[in-house]
Amino acid sequence: MKYLRILWPALVLALLTACGGGASPATTTETAATAETAATWTVGEMEPLYSANSRGYCRTTYREWGDGNTTYAYNLITRVPFDTLEEEVLCHLPGCEHDTPDCLAYINIQSSDVILAQEDGSVLIYHPALSEQSRQDMLQNYQEILNDPARLEGSYPGEAGKTYVQDCIDMLQQPSYVDRISADGLTRERLVSLPEGMHPGLVCRDENALYGIVNDGPFEVSASVYGVRIGLDGQVEPFSIPDPDYTTLLSGWNGQLVLRHTRSPVDMNTMYLYGNYDGYYALQRQATQDCWLYDPATGAVDKIRLPDQNVSLWQVVGDQLVYSRNELNRAALCVYDLVTGETRTLYEGNGMGVDATLVQNLGGTPHFVISYLNGSTAMVELSTGLTWSLAELGELSEEIPAGFYVNRPVCETADGNLVLELYSNNYRNPIYLMVPSPVTPEEETADVSAALQAVQAYEEAAEEAAP
Repeated sequence: MKYLRILWPALVLALLTACGGGASPATTTETAATAETAATWTVGEMEPLYSANSRGYCRTTYREWGDGNTTYAYNLITRVPFDTLEEEVLCHLPGCEHDTPDCLAYINIQSSDVILAQEDGSVLIYHPALSEQSRQDMLQNYQEILNDPARLEGSYPGEAGKTYVQDCIDMLQQPSYVDRISADGLTRERLVSLPEGMHPGLVCRDENALYGIVNDGPFEVSASVYGVRIGLDGQVEPFSIPDPDYTTLLSGWNGQLVLRHTRSPVDMNTMYLYGNYDGYYALQRQATQDCWLYDPATGAVDKIRLPDQNVSLWQVVGDQLVYSRNELNRAALCVYDLVTGETRTLYEGNGMGVDATLVQNLGGTPHFVISYLNGSTAMVELSTGLTWSLAELGELSEEIPAGFYVNRPVCETADGNLVLELYSNNYRNPIYLMVPSPVTPEEETADVSAALQAVQAYEEAAEEAAP
C-alpha cells in the first residue's frame, strides 16, 4: 500500500490589523517622520506578480517518487504553452528524469515558492524561508532522523527516503532567495540571497525589482511591519513605511507605493476573539481601510480616505482601486478612481465575503477580477460590473471534456482569449482550455460608434457629391 511522507511547517504566522469607523472622502498630504531612512530609488512602472507571459502560464505540479511501496512527494515548475495547452516541465537538461532535487524545476514539497514568468521566457522563483522557530524545530527533527539509521529506515525507508530527508535539511538551511531558470530550461542561477531571518511576502514588482512586506514579531494584533525592495541585481534594501502597525504594502501606482492602511483602533466597531493552532489569541476587528500613496525616496505620504465604511482594499487596476464594502448581511464590490476621486459600485447583494483577485491580462491593463460572494465564484468586468459565473465561462467553449468543470480563468491573452483551468474529481492535475473573452460593453460601444461614424462620413460625402 502506498503512503506519503510529508512533514508540513509547524507554525503559520499571520498579521491581524485593526479597523475603524466612518469618514467622509478626503485627501491630505504629509511628510513621513522616517524620511531620513528613505530609500535612494524610485518606483518603476508597477505590475502584479504574474505567473504568465505571452508564451504561456507557469505553475507548480505535484509529483511523487520513491521505491517499492514508499512514495515521497515534491513539486515541479511547469509551463502550459498557449499554442498547445499541453503542460511541460521547465527543466530541459539532457537526460533529466525530473524526479530528484538535481532537476532545475524541482521544488521541495514543504516550500512556498512563488513563480514569476518573465517576458523573455525565463522564470523567477522566489523561495521564502520559514520563520526561525519553525526552521529550527524541523531542522532538528530531520537531523535526528538522518543520524539514526534505524529510525531513518523505519520512517523513510530506502535510498529515496534518505535523499528526501537530506533534501529537507538542505532546503531548511537555505535563506530566502530569488533564482532564475533560463528561457531554454538549461540553467538555474541565484540572483539574490536575502539576509538571514528576512522572508518577506512578495506583493508587486517593477522592471528592476520585487517588492515585499515583512512582518516582524510573533502572532499579535500589532506586529512591526516594514517593506523591502529586492533588486534583481542582488541589492536588498529594507525601507520603513508610515504607521507600520496598521499599514501594509498593496501595490504601486504613478511612481508611488500603494499602502493599505487600517484606520485607528480608536474607531473600532465590531470585535471578537480569534485563535490559531498555536494557542495565540488576538482581537480581530471588522476593518475599515484607506489608501496611502507613499514615495519611499522622499517620505511623502498622500492619504486618501475612502468614502465608505467597513472597507477592504484588494487590487490596484490601472488608475482604479478595487475594494469591497461589507455591512450587516450585505456586501458590495466597488472601484475608486485615483485620478478623479470618483467611486462606483460594481454590484452588491445580501451576504458577506466579497473579495477580488485579478485575472491576468497579458495584453495590457487587467479589466476582469474573480470575486467570491455567498459561496459563488464569478468573473466581474470592472468598467460595467457585468458578471459571468464559472458555468457561463464554460459555455463560451464549444465543448468541455466529460467529467471536467471550470475551476477559474487563469489569464486573458494579448489576442483577447481567456485561458480556463479545468478540474475533474478523478484527476489530481488540471487541464486547460482557451475560449474567446466575453465582449465587454465598451467594445460593443466602440463598434457601434465606428459604424455610426462610417455612416455619417458616407452621408457627408453623398451630400458633397450631390448637384
